[in-house]
Amino acid sequence: MGRLVGPEIVFSRTLNFSSAEKLPKELFLLGNVVSAVGLSGVVRLACSKPFFDLTRSSKWEEKPLIGREIWISNKNRFFLSFVEKVSLNAGRLRLRIAGIDSRSAAEEIVSFQALISRSLIADERILLMNDLIGYAVRNLQGKFLGQVVKIDGNNHQNWICTEKTLIPYNKVFISEIIKEEQKLIVDWEEGW
Repeated sequence: MGRLVGPEIVFSRTLNFSSAEKLPKELFLLGNVVSAVGLSGVVRLACSKPFFDLTRSSKWEEKPLIGREIWISNKNRFFLSFVEKVSLNAGRLRLRIAGIDSRSAAEEIVSFQALISRSLIADERILLMNDLIGYAVRNLQGKFLGQVVKIDGNNHQNWICTEKTLIPYNKVFISEIIKEEQKLIVDWEEGW
């Protein structure tokens, strides 16, 4: 298991951390590791809003994740493994990940992101929500409203969260999505 020492990771033979520069671009964010569960290395994730919405739809099944590749990443490092077991309870996903075999190993990846291949997600609406992260947001007057840092929400409304504002994730407010430029044009004012 890799040991975190300050900002550096000490490598071991169990988990091989790699540079985040080699992380594939075609990934989908499951969520962030928030805690270890029990003694055997199971981790609990806070699901990303797009993934949470997917789990509430009729298209969600746990079985397709089992045996699939999963990338566990922080800003500088990641490792590639595979999912051994999955369970979902109250918006929290529990995963057993190959190579994470003890509570201490699971605790070392708390706050890391868990990502899977986009090819496992068939719902285009969910993929679009995930893709908006990092997009520049401008209003109809051309004023920069920040970059999308996450899509969040509750059971009734989703929001586009930038560094500066929250914008309802609703076609009434989204005027245009320009994928080539990673730009989102919204009918929104900074002070609203």
